[in-house]
Amino acid sequence: MTINEEIKSKLILTEFDDFKIHTIQNDCMGRDIINKKIWEPHIVNFLKTNLKKDSVFLDIGSNYGWHSIIAAKLCDKVFSFEPQTLMYEIQKLSIEENKIENCILYKQALGNVESTKEMSPIDYNMNGVNIGDLSIGHGGEEVNVTTLDLMNLEKVDLIKIDVQGYEKFIIEGGIETIKKHKPIMVVEFEEFQLNKFGYGSAELFKLIKSLNYEVYFLDYTYPSDHVCVHKDYINIFELTNNVSPLLSSNDLNHNLENGVTKKIIFL
Repeated sequence: MTINEEIKSKLILTEFDDFKIHTIQNDCMGRDIINKKIWEPHIVNFLKTNLKKDSVFLDIGSNYGWHSIIAAKLCDKVFSFEPQTLMYEIQKLSIEENKIENCILYKQALGNVESTKEMSPIDYNMNGVNIGDLSIGHGGEEVNVTTLDLMNLEKVDLIKIDVQGYEKFIIEGGIETIKKHKPIMVVEFEEFQLNKFGYGSAELFKLIKSLNYEVYFLDYTYPSDHVCVHKDYINIFELTNNVSPLLSSNDLNHNLENGVTKKIIFL
């Protein structure tokens, strides 16, 4: 699929302080960006605090490439994974528009085994479509799936995983990479999304902790995102991030009940 004329007519190029990005005006996220809203500011601020000039960042489920483009300005290299052909093509336009050379974009899904899957069906032309809510499913575009371990990456410092319920399978397919590089991970926990794939938040928290990681809630109005830090690096991490006790849970993932006792706040 290439960007057809109907979709292309809905693309808007929005300029921020130091980058530009193409989005679709009938999409929920796209509309917010067109209105100059900083999308997921908690993650943006976290990246700005924790990415270094020599860091390698993995954006898994990159959508328009919002985090990939921002990270490319902050670190040495970005690997961006977006299986939807349309979103891949739009992100490629934005990468070219910004003359970014350190972001490698893959039209690829990640999972726990090499395979071919289908995405859920979606009408990109529908008014108010939420393209970011798409996941592996049945009846939509066919996509190739590989594993993070098979990428054989030489360096990984920070990973963002936002794949609408497929998070566990990506981590399972990257166990050796995670054990070797001990990256910080920003992972989305949404019980109703995880349930689509036959598991829940408790299982995902348990898997990550089994890799010798501490999990922190990344404070935001929508309480889905969590930061996972290998215990070898907790002391230095807590010196450079604003960490405080987590005193209340939420219905999205019951993080306090699942052993998350600290949160990270960006004022």
